[in-house]
Amino acid sequence: MKKALYVGIFNGQNIGDLVISDQIYKYLKGENLSVNLIDFITLKEVEVPTTEIKFLKTEPIHKKVKKFFLNTKITSAIFIENSKYISNIYSIYKENITYYLFSICYKEYIRSLEICDFVCIGGGNLLMTLNNNYWAVKINRLVKLAKKKNKKIFIISVGAGPILSKKAQKLFSDTLSMADYITVRDENSKILLEDTLNVRQHIEVSGDPALLLDNVREGFTNKEKKNIAISVIPFGKKDFFNLKWYKESNYYMEMYKKLIVYLYNKNPNIVFYLFSSAYTDYEVILQLEKQIKEENEKITEENLKVVYIKSLDDLLEFYQKQDLVIGTRMHSLIIAFTQLIPIIAISWQDKVNGFMNYAGMSQHCYNLNNVSDELDKIYKDSEKLINESQKGKEKLLSLKENYTRTTRSILYNLKQET
Repeated sequence: MKKALYVGIFNGQNIGDLVISDQIYKYLKGENLSVNLIDFITLKEVEVPTTEIKFLKTEPIHKKVKKFFLNTKITSAIFIENSKYISNIYSIYKENITYYLFSICYKEYIRSLEICDFVCIGGGNLLMTLNNNYWAVKINRLVKLAKKKNKKIFIISVGAGPILSKKAQKLFSDTLSMADYITVRDENSKILLEDTLNVRQHIEVSGDPALLLDNVREGFTNKEKKNIAISVIPFGKKDFFNLKWYKESNYYMEMYKKLIVYLYNKNPNIVFYLFSSAYTDYEVILQLEKQIKEENEKITEENLKVVYIKSLDDLLEFYQKQDLVIGTRMHSLIIAFTQLIPIIAISWQDKVNGFMNYAGMSQHCYNLNNVSDELDKIYKDSEKLINESQKGKEKLLSLKENYTRTTRSILYNLKQET
């Protein structure tokens, strides 16, 4: 039996990343491979993958420092004014520690390289940089170490972009030039790799591994009420400020409020559920819930609720009774799609457009900055989709078959070549 070493995201508070890595692991095992796992975030060996968020018992040092500075008005003002500069310093520190102390940082990875036949690296948006080059440095080092050991490299099912810095573009380009096989999850990622990074290797579009999830949702009908789940991203709470499309954070809070109030006024029988597939979003979700209820007497606990999602099982159970998902988080959409729930996308990155195009649902995808101007169109779209639920079964099956066919062919080649 051939041995594969798979490097994916097995830690963190984003269920989408955990599901992707778990599905790739299960797929590799299903292809009669012995699979060792390394977590891309910690560079530590993983015994058993999980799709449940594991909360850290102690905060990382950089978060403790941030909390200290934000504790008083004076230090808080200094920190906020210089946050971009501070972030850059911390990023450069991480990049250099990872790069120059690789014998320590990558010790478990290097040990795993000795006993594997080939290496798979991927899942999630690994080919992305917003505010630093840390991931670009890390994945470049992973590939170089593998090549030093003469291992074949399969960059598997990755998403790409945005890649904002020239340094990151150069690093990713160098990384991919060493890869033996590359698959990406959508056509947009392929175009970015070919046009921006000048990748000359053959690139296959496999689709997102989360599409392999089984549909466990039972038929649900509720004649009196319609349940609409809305996944929220806290724009403004993260460093989106250097993206060209970004407006100030209050715009996005108002956008979510307008959307919910408009849909409620059109149909008072709707019950809204605010949630996210990334646990870090809940601080803003609670703020949003509070503001909506304070500003609208008719919207109460009866028709606006917050649901906490800490695992894939939580999400699948939650989806059992949803009629529609309006999603900003991409994997809230993809996982809903696998459960044959109608979806409407609020697109803030090319990856969301990429998935909706790939799934043949681009007509149900709305640009984040245009949502406030298209509320009536979204309402009519939602009514139509709820009445036409369960229609995506054939498309879902074809996307699963494409993933299997594309990935199996490459794994067959790797087994023959190693």
